[in-house]
Amino acid sequence: MQAQFNRGDFRGLQKRSLRALKKHPEHAILHGFAGASYAGLGNLDRAISHYKRAIHLKDDMPVFYNDLGVLYLQSSEFRHATLSFQKAIECGQDDAAIWYRLGLSLQGEGRLREAFVQFSNALSKAPTEPIYASALGNAFEKGGFFNEAIGSFRVAKMLEPENPIHDLAISRCLYGQGEGKAALEAIEPATIKHPDKAVLHNLHMAILGSLGEFKKSQNAGRRAVQCPDATAAHFYNFVLYHDMNSEGEISKVIHEKLNDASDLQDLRALHFAMAKVSEDNDDLSSAYNHFLAANKAQKQATGYNFRSDAAVFSQISQSFLSAQQPPISDEHLGPTPIFILGMPRSGTTLTEAILARHPEVEPVGETSALLQATLVSGAGGRLPTPEQIDFIRQDYISRLPDRATSASYFTDKMPLNFRLIGYIAMAFPEAKIIHCRRDAKAVCWSNFKTSFQDALSYACDPNDIVNYYQMYERLMSFWHKRFPNFIYDFTYEALTGQPEQNIRILLETLGLDWNEDCLSPEQSSQMINTASQKQARQKIYTGSSDSWRKYEAYAGDWLQKLETPPVGP
Repeated sequence: MQAQFNRGDFRGLQKRSLRALKKHPEHAILHGFAGASYAGLGNLDRAISHYKRAIHLKDDMPVFYNDLGVLYLQSSEFRHATLSFQKAIECGQDDAAIWYRLGLSLQGEGRLREAFVQFSNALSKAPTEPIYASALGNAFEKGGFFNEAIGSFRVAKMLEPENPIHDLAISRCLYGQGEGKAALEAIEPATIKHPDKAVLHNLHMAILGSLGEFKKSQNAGRRAVQCPDATAAHFYNFVLYHDMNSEGEISKVIHEKLNDASDLQDLRALHFAMAKVSEDNDDLSSAYNHFLAANKAQKQATGYNFRSDAAVFSQISQSFLSAQQPPISDEHLGPTPIFILGMPRSGTTLTEAILARHPEVEPVGETSALLQATLVSGAGGRLPTPEQIDFIRQDYISRLPDRATSASYFTDKMPLNFRLIGYIAMAFPEAKIIHCRRDAKAVCWSNFKTSFQDALSYACDPNDIVNYYQMYERLMSFWHKRFPNFIYDFTYEALTGQPEQNIRILLETLGLDWNEDCLSPEQSSQMINTASQKQARQKIYTGSSDSWRKYEAYAGDWLQKLETPPVGP
């Protein structure tokens, strides 16, 4: 039977092991071979059943626990996988592979800090295997520890210098922490060495765009879609930064791909791409239908249910009813955090670009550091304990790039941090909060037409968008009452209408001296890696809040449900 297993003859192994089990139904090894045969044939349920029986009959064989754990990993049953791998280790298995698999299952559970340890164990057992260094890097990156991730990926690259995936990962992490020029230096040699890898050109395009090099970014995007392995997402990214009324051939390719697509994420990307193509060619009816189809595919893919967000918002406001903001003390010495937040597409990118021009301010961009810190602390939407408050502060700071912690002020412009204002008030009483406000119809329309990731799945449905926006308004009103004089409302339309007057007030509110450079955010050298990057590279202008009006004939019914009541006290 072992020979059949070794050569992959799973059908023969299945017949032989089942035949033997009829004579010896209590034989653990036979159940193990039966489990292996079913696993090889893709019947995971039957395979799991046989391995469980094998363990019941002989509970001290690590191979059974290991193989069962692998099956649970394949089924995304991460908790069961973790328990199986831990039992394999208890029974004596101590090779790099078992620690690596335990790391994968812990990562799947969201227990990232424990996963770091297991991937490190695997790497120490097999220090010449790049897969373990790469896995450790992926875990660090997922947890928002970009410096540590870069170090691990560099080890993987040293061990496997010809694999462009490591160059991609290093560049992606540098890009993620706002080190645009360093990210560019990391990716460009890889694009030259591996010209047929679309994923490399796609990241190259994104980095160039974030640095304001739009012509070069477009060229990199064109190289990406010309690669044989170009995906639907690569075509969408190309379309996003091109005027498609002069790109007939590529538009035709996208249309053909859309006709052949069945994967929901491919449908999402291609419909968003065709919406941009239609809009650039002034076919607004077709554009709106593609926006609807793209968002429908995204909602199906994520399984989003508005009630889950409603429950989270309700829990937050209930939990922080008695929250108290501590006084600023010597413990709060150091750089002053400026949290720029609000609804996505409300002007957060422009606001950070303005402040980035000030010599005392270091921009960090959008970072999940605060959300990661609150989740790891165990607070999870609830009023934190004093110990959790201290943990959140220290963990958040540990995730920031060195350039932020050495500055007088730094900006964190993750819009959805509006949900975490209670944690900011308690862990960072010295912080400044800029709440970006914009016309409700402009915000919600922009949310609807922008391709976001899973965290913004509310934007996939007009009714969900309206309900989410109204829920956001109520939560912001709650924060204003809970923490008076802590949140500064900064209105997009007022800013664009009278830039100097409003920027002067903003700087004064933050305790910053006036600086003329803040009037020219388009000249900022900072990296901008959000959907607003092209707008933020233009001089401050009026009128963008009215762009929804050309779609009023199609979206007017649901946009009219929105109002913009004042949020302040």
